[in-house]
Amino acid sequence: MQRSTFTASPIALQGHDRFADRMRRITEGLLDEGALLTANLRISGGKAPWFALRVWTGREKTVEKSLDIMGVRSLVPMRKGPDLRRRGRVIEGQMMPVIHGYVLVQMMALSEYLAGLLGVEHVIDVLGGCDRPMRLSDKEVSRFNGLASKGNFDWERPS
Repeated sequence: MQRSTFTASPIALQGHDRFADRMRRITEGLLDEGALLTANLRISGGKAPWFALRVWTGREKTVEKSLDIMGVRSLVPMRKGPDLRRRGRVIEGQMMPVIHGYVLVQMMALSEYLAGLLGVEHVIDVLGGCDRPMRLSDKEVSRFNGLASKGNFDWERPS
């Protein structure tokens, strides 16, 4: 049977906040957790493990800048893209991320801290989840970053 009337009552009438305002307040609360992790990282002497954040493709540098403002140590290895030839001119290749859609982050391995990073704009999730994230060793990250800074991943180099 179909009914043409709906019986319902509106929810969240006690506050005068809009939905966007409530969500902004919640995400700012999550980002405050990120400030705590930065203090813990500095106290521990930088011996925290590295993790990978999955982000929107093309927003890697934006997320890195947001994390730097928060005080979270992050890394996006970059490489030189292909040179373009237009009407006899050579346009220098732009810098692009080596790993599209991922940002490396160094932090304490607490699920609350990792969940706090989900409040950063353009972050999708933590690789492996917040409860059991996939760790990267400091040796792997420094070797990978060293290869990227030397130009081993540039477009013209054979892979």
